[in-house]
Amino acid sequence: MQKKLLYLLIFSTFTWPLSAQKKVQVEVHLKDQSKFVGETDFSDVSFVTKYGTLKIPVSEISTIFLSSGRNDELKARVSQLIADLGSDSKSVSDKAEEAILELGIDAVGYIHKYLDDQAVKESDVYGTNDRLTQILQQIMSAAGDMEYRETDRIVLNDDSQMDGTFNQSEITLRTNFGVLKIARKYIHSITIQSVEGQETIKSFSVMANQYITSNPDGKGYLNTKIKIKRGDRLSIRANGSVWLAYWAKSFTPPGSATDGYGSDGMPYGALIGRIGESGLPFLIGAKYNNIAQDNGVLYLSITDYAFYATNTGEYRVTLRVNK
Repeated sequence: MQKKLLYLLIFSTFTWPLSAQKKVQVEVHLKDQSKFVGETDFSDVSFVTKYGTLKIPVSEISTIFLSSGRNDELKARVSQLIADLGSDSKSVSDKAEEAILELGIDAVGYIHKYLDDQAVKESDVYGTNDRLTQILQQIMSAAGDMEYRETDRIVLNDDSQMDGTFNQSEITLRTNFGVLKIARKYIHSITIQSVEGQETIKSFSVMANQYITSNPDGKGYLNTKIKIKRGDRLSIRANGSVWLAYWAKSFTPPGSATDGYGSDGMPYGALIGRIGESGLPFLIGAKYNNIAQDNGVLYLSITDYAFYATNTGEYRVTLRVNK
């Protein structure tokens, strides 16, 4: 794992194939758990599925998950390492284990295939299977929430997803510390944070019988799935009314300071927002126009002292984001 930065510290002027390229802020997650944030140039994404090739605007994409390694060279290497694992020589066996662990999640598919082979199970006289199972457990533990996948996957902003092939061999990332060229074999996923020049206009319904700050089931905030970047201009308008059972009265988006303030410092009944899951809440009310100071997804909620499923009504929210 000490080698994980060697392939990153390479300066490059590589760009994606030219086709209405846009500057895109991305978060790149590597298979070794490293993460880098920076800017790259994206054109519309060409994605090959079993139904045909799609051209997907980068502004419609939430995340691109890249497949784990699947090729003849890797297959042969893993097969040889598994054979070495059963060697009479402890040094050979130990080096094989170290090498398999170094391959990490890319080796998972071949390990599963080996362990599922009935002939292998019946001929395992050196205890290779048990040792390989332990290695597999170590790999998956180290991988955290990373999943082994045999195909690439694109997840769109509306949460729809598709599997196929993302034909790019590397990405160039401009960071605050230099320009990194990262080969796709090291990448687990690419999250699109924002697209230059993109204006987003969306409408939402913040329902009082669910999106209340005091909702104990952890679903008190509406996830807009709109990614905000520091410097974006947010323009929000809200109308409608809600009836909150705790107060037995109706409220409008500005809330009612005369009824007091919640633990978040906002008037009860007020429409509020936050950027990121742990971001500080801010008052939206009926109208909000400001420059974002944080990066993250925008969440919406209604401040209240207690949550009641018998609450009724909704705030209708229109959000405009200028990048």
